[in-house]
Amino acid sequence: MFAAAWRSALIIVAVLASAAGAETPMHQRKPVRLLSTLHAMYTMSQGDSKVGTETIDRRVYDDNRVELTSTQVTTTGGVPLTQESKLELDEESYFPRKFRSEKTLVQPTDTLRYVFTVDMYANVAVIGSESRGRGDSRQLVVPAGTAIVEVGAVYGWYEMMFWVDTTTEQRQRIQWLDPQAVRVEAGEIYKTGEEELAVLGKKIKVAVFKADRERVGEARVFIDGEGRIVRLEQNMTVYQLTEWSEDHGKTGDKR
Repeated sequence: MFAAAWRSALIIVAVLASAAGAETPMHQRKPVRLLSTLHAMYTMSQGDSKVGTETIDRRVYDDNRVELTSTQVTTTGGVPLTQESKLELDEESYFPRKFRSEKTLVQPTDTLRYVFTVDMYANVAVIGSESRGRGDSRQLVVPAGTAIVEVGAVYGWYEMMFWVDTTTEQRQRIQWLDPQAVRVEAGEIYKTGEEELAVLGKKIKVAVFKADRERVGEARVFIDGEGRIVRLEQNMTVYQLTEWSEDHGKTGDKR
């Protein structure tokens, strides 16, 4: 009886040892599919002079993620400045997840590079900056869902306008995180009426919104019936839509 029990125990140990030595099948990660893309370009002008362009690309993935990328090229006083930014959003809420912006200023004797980043953890923003090999990181508690907006660009307004009720003329509170100033800005936006504008070769009716921003002055946003920002006026610069294309049939993988 003891021998039989001992043999049974040996068999159990052998089975357990065999199972422990066997390779566990690895979990197959599901590829992330690109669902749609959008491409837009804006010309930037001050008075009668063209000062640059901003190109915006939006990509929507099937993991509830939206990527907004912007490339802005400007020339002031003969000095070129390139700014490349990427903002990752939650598709359903449009709350920001992470942000990165890199600015390159080419001077006759030097090239300056500045990097700004934001990583969101609930309502805590971890804001990083880097220039000339020196980096800094700060934490800032922000109201939940605060937009991340760079002053002097168009693409951040798409995030901000997502939460604006465009059917009312009542004043609505807006707020956003300026990653370069490392502070939350605020203001109010309201609809002032409608205008006719020439957009991509056609005259169309657009809704006009005025934003009273507490620190950085007013801005005017012109939006057509499709929700496109066709014109933006801010900080003495006018941004005019000159290109627009969409593709809702993308099925590529992104790993």
